[in-house]
Amino acid sequence: MGCDDILGFMRRAAVAGVTCAAFTACSLVVPLDDLGGSKDGGNDVAVEGTVIDAGPDGPPPSSVQLLVLGGDSPSGNEASIIAADVHGDGTLGAWRTVRSLPTAITNLHGGFAIGDTVFVIANGTAISSRMRSDGTLDPWTSLTAMPDTRFINTATYSNGQVFLAGGQDGNNAYPRAVYAAPVVDGGTIGSWAPTSALAASDSGAGARSYHAAVASGGWIYLVAGMIENSAWLDSVVAAQVTPSGLGPWTTTTKLPNAGYCPHVVAHDGRIFVLGGTLGNNAARTSYVSVILDGGVLAPWTQSTAVDINQADNCGAFASYGSFVYILGGESGGNYTDEVVFASIDSSGDVGAWAHTTPLPNGGRADVLAVVVAIP
Repeated sequence: MGCDDILGFMRRAAVAGVTCAAFTACSLVVPLDDLGGSKDGGNDVAVEGTVIDAGPDGPPPSSVQLLVLGGDSPSGNEASIIAADVHGDGTLGAWRTVRSLPTAITNLHGGFAIGDTVFVIANGTAISSRMRSDGTLDPWTSLTAMPDTRFINTATYSNGQVFLAGGQDGNNAYPRAVYAAPVVDGGTIGSWAPTSALAASDSGAGARSYHAAVASGGWIYLVAGMIENSAWLDSVVAAQVTPSGLGPWTTTTKLPNAGYCPHVVAHDGRIFVLGGTLGNNAARTSYVSVILDGGVLAPWTQSTAVDINQADNCGAFASYGSFVYILGGESGGNYTDEVVFASIDSSGDVGAWAHTTPLPNGGRADVLAVVVAIP
């Protein structure tokens, strides 16, 4: 099979030669679960914005780009998109401006990337764009609209489907409905269909906003977040991915501290919560849990604290290979341009955090970040 045939197969299978995403996801976003293929042989996504892992036989990408899309900035709501090269040592190149979103989108909008194609799902709309080999974005394509208008939602990809969960509607209510749609050839999304609904948000274990979503090992996890009266959550709910959506949602091991806007990635059979607003340590607190049989999470243990300003709330996060990134944030109207990254080793430890190229124009918050891999 020649290189062109391999790339064509990868696109048809919706996989890329890297892992959100993220980044999961995504995310997610990239490690996808890990660069060498996931433990269960499936095509996982780590987080919103996470790209899918092609496994060890996929050709390496010619370019890897970290994109920051929309959000809030000191100048107001943003439609602009900035991109930077991801270098082999994890550092980022200079930020540059690429094709903007059709309209300003903030409120922690959902999205992910598959290979060189970016998907944004928020505020009742869904769009996609492909990044070209020269680092520019194609014109945005309108996809099948979301089944309802919500924001502060997540959009998580796993095994050929995207899942819309959580968020708030225009009346500040917390929708219980969860939807699934197939991601098909050419960077499009098929029809949305209802799947297993969340419990009521007042239970503390169901619907939520300002949360994170991550996919790994055939399970989707919703982590922490906020419910009515601005109450913070420590709960984690999980649902198994099925060929036609999701199985029932169940609760699994709670976080040691409640919080919102967590930065969550999956890597090598573990889930990492790397900062966010968690307990009294704000953006620095980090935890890790091992994924056990049946999607259950082991007790959380403390991980390496994030070396970022404690006021940095609701920034962006993404991952690529073993590297994880946290970008920007805001608290009380004060924005940060900090970008930090660390590497997760084979034992599941997070290494030392290092700073890399800061965000331009004073930073951003309430924002989506994805990693794209250009063949």
